[in-house]
Parts: sequence; structure tokens; C-alpha cells
Amino acid sequence: MKETSTVGSGDDRQNVEADLRDELQRLSEIVVKQEAAIDALTREVDLHNRSIGWRLQQRMIPFSRAMLAVPVLRQIYRTLYRAMEIWVDEGFLKIFVRTADKLSLALRGKNFLVEGHDRRPLPIEDQYEQWIRLHGASPSRDTMRDHISRFTTTPVVSVLSVVDDDGVASVRALIATLEAQSYERWELCVAISSDAEAVGSFGTRRRVRIIEVDKPLWSDALGLATGDYIAFLEPRDQLAHEA
Repeated sequence: MKETSTVGSGDDRQNVEADLRDELQRLSEIVVKQEAAIDALTREVDLHNRSIGWRLQQRMIPFSRAMLAVPVLRQIYRTLYRAMEIWVDEGFLKIFVRTADKLSLALRGKNFLVEGHDRRPLPIEDQYEQWIRLHGASPSRDTMRDHISRFTTTPVVSVLSVVDDDGVASVRALIATLEAQSYERWELCVAISSDAEAVGSFGTRRRVRIIEVDKPLWSDALGLATGDYIAFLEPRDQLAHEA
């Protein structure tokens, strides 16, 4: 019995050693492939750094910063840079196609300016203030109500929202921002978490519809809507009275 056991143990060791050799061979092949890939990438980066385009772009950095600092020159720089991007990515003829598209937008009164990669979007509040400066201040509440009184139709707008927590506070804020609107033909449809703070009292209010579910979704709120139009409102959003 001991002799049989010794032979079996020797076979097991041989099998383990063979498996280890196979695994070592496989890992060695992976390392070789990774080293080859790294060498290829290194050569590609080196060629990229040696290219005329890359060196020209590096030389242009101080010049581009100076142009971007001047509003008039900024648009010229963006236009030239965008033309270069299109040339590299899509071909020289595409520059004329994109230019024709821009001219078509200009003829329809749309924005003709080229937005550059260097321009970061403004915060929403700043965008709104910029829009006000461009289009003029909003009409007064009395002016808006006078216009509304002469509407031939007054469709109902179903405002949808999804509330996960802070039930009472969130629903109260939604109702407040909607009640401040000059246009009064709206209904609030809220899908709210069933374990949120109790909101039962709001469900009895006019124009407020609430459904409590485990995991509230926009589709749950949509199922409550009866209006002619749909709008979406996050619980913490606040609307201007003319919205």
C-alpha cells in the first residue's frame, strides 16, 4: 500500500510541475507580446514627436495663446484651427463642404461662429444671463398675463419629476416654483420613493398627482400625465416666472 501511494504522489508531482511549466511558458509569451506592443507604441510616439505637424503645433502654442486673448483674432484662430482639423480628419475638400454648411446656417439666422476646443461652456446661470443680455429682459408678469388672456388655446403642460428622498421638501419646492409661473395651466406629476417622507397631503391638492413606488422612474411620472405637453423638472430646479 505504501509503495502504491509513493508512485501516486510522484505522478501528482510530475503533473503539477508540467502544469507549472505550461503556465510559465504562457506567461512568457504574454510578456513577449506586451514588450513588442510597447516597442511599437514607443516608435509611433517617437515618429509623432518628430513629425513636422507636431513640431509646428508646439511652436504655435505661444502664438495661439496671444490670438485667443484678443476677441477679434480669437474667431480667426478658431476658424483656421477648425479648417486644419477637418483637413487632417476628413480631407481638404471637406473644408468647402463645412464652409457651405456654415454659410447656410448664417442665411437662416443661425450662429455662424466657430466654437473652438479652447472654449469651456459657461455655467447655466451665466448662460441664462448672457441670453437675457442678447435677447432683452423678460416681459413683466402683467404683460405676460395680458398676452396669455388673449391665447386662442390654453393647453395643459404636464410637468414630470422623480423624487427619491426628502419627499415633503422636494414636492413643496416643485409646487412653489410652478405656482410662481405666469401661465397657470399646468399639472405636476411626481413619481416618488415609497420610503420617502410622507407626502400624502400633497396628493389631494389641485393639479398635483403623486405615485409612490419602490424605485421611481420617469415613466412612472409619465403614466400620471393628462396634459397636452410634457416637461421635465428635477426636484431642485427653480424656474423663472416666465419659463
